[in-house]
Amino acid sequence: MLGLKTNGELQTPEPGATERPDQLFHLEPRMRDAVVSRCHRATYQPGQSLFEQGARHTHSYIIEEGLVRTYYTASSGREITMAYWSEGDLVGGPNFFGDGYHTWSGTVQRTTRVLAIRGRDLKQLAHHHPEIAFWMTNTLMFKLRWVSILFQLHGTESVRERLCKLILMLADIYGVGDRGRVLIKHRINQSDLATLVGASRQWTNKILSELQTLGLLGLEDRHIIICDLAGLQALIDD
Repeated sequence: MLGLKTNGELQTPEPGATERPDQLFHLEPRMRDAVVSRCHRATYQPGQSLFEQGARHTHSYIIEEGLVRTYYTASSGREITMAYWSEGDLVGGPNFFGDGYHTWSGTVQRTTRVLAIRGRDLKQLAHHHPEIAFWMTNTLMFKLRWVSILFQLHGTESVRERLCKLILMLADIYGVGDRGRVLIKHRINQSDLATLVGASRQWTNKILSELQTLGLLGLEDRHIIICDLAGLQALIDD
């Protein structure tokens, strides 16, 4: 993970708000094996649904490999992207213990392999193993911070500021060094960027073009590349 610890530190509601929690695969082997032993593996192809908004919760999913987009669908049919999740992330909540219904949907973006675990099994593990309960608590805290940041951006910033902050947040979580630049390793299309910042696709495309003209961003093979990290941050600090 890339940490954006520059002079203009990422302006989020609280420090470290975009730092991902310790993943399941970082647990000590005994604890990790306890979870995996209760799971079954499944593989999904791009476009397949992992879980659907309004459906009864039966399983949660730990992503071993791949990418999952979670989103909310309004009664009008409009979709709002909530987040993207990748290797090591736990998805399918917030009702991880199996009570209730899914709050939003999860769709696979590329071939994805998951560990599926029933809510009652995860609840039992958390009850008997504090390390697993702590891992789940960190996971939920991260998700709550992420959603809170999105709502605050929608209500307090211009579209350009929202988009710049979102790109910096994505870089903080998914950024990798690339010849002096920062590449966001997952492909995120312009429509999803628009729904993440609560703007039209036209406005989003216009601002992305402006940032490219300024030499701050690049797009290569559908990857967003930050060419000038300090310059992008400066747009927010001004």
